[in-house]
Parts: sequence; structure tokens; C-alpha cells
Amino acid sequence: MQSDDHIHLISNHNVTPIQHQQEKKPVIGLPRSIINSYDTFTFDKNKIATINNDYDTTCSICISDYKELEILKIMPQCRHFFHQSCVDTWLEVNASCPICRNSLLQASNDEPNLESV
Repeated sequence: MQSDDHIHLISNHNVTPIQHQQEKKPVIGLPRSIINSYDTFTFDKNKIATINNDYDTTCSICISDYKELEILKIMPQCRHFFHQSCVDTWLEVNASCPICRNSLLQASNDEPNLESV
């Protein structure tokens, strides 16, 4: 086979480009009632070490330092905390802690239903 024949044979093939379709993952956040049930506290840099031994002074979501008297929300299992508005938005589309990625779905299923008590 000559080189020109080879080129001709290849050009006669119907080659369809492969189209990769990205799979869209469903958004799995937490119900607003669960998000609202998580504890909040007022930031005080002198007392923060008693809440979590890591006592980070920066919100991992917006990468801003906490300011005195800002309202922070704490995750129930891991005790990581964030600006309330930042983590509320996060939890609407993610059911995990932004830092350690622990699932909060199990935690929300384990919490007692106060209406049934």
C-alpha cells in the first residue's frame, strides 16, 4: 500500500467526534428547617478557643476574618464554624461541612423530632 492510498482510506472513514456529556450531579442541600436549627454564637476572640480547639479566626467559605460580635454558625458534629450567612448559603446546596466534608445528612436524620416529643 502506498502512502497516498493510506491517506485516501483514512479520509473515507466516517469519523464522528466523541461528545462527552458532563453528568450533572443533583443538588443535595439541607432543608431550611435543619439549617436554621444549628447553633449560632457571637464571635469573641477571647472565648473562641473554648468552642473548638482549632479556633480558626477566618471563615473558610468567604476567606474573611471574623469580627467581634459577628454571628457564626457551628456544625453539630465536627464543631467547625463559619459566618452564619456564608454557611447557610453553602448548606442550601451542600449537605456537608465545608472544612472536613462530614455529611450532615446523617446528623439531621439522627436529631430528634421535637414535634413528636
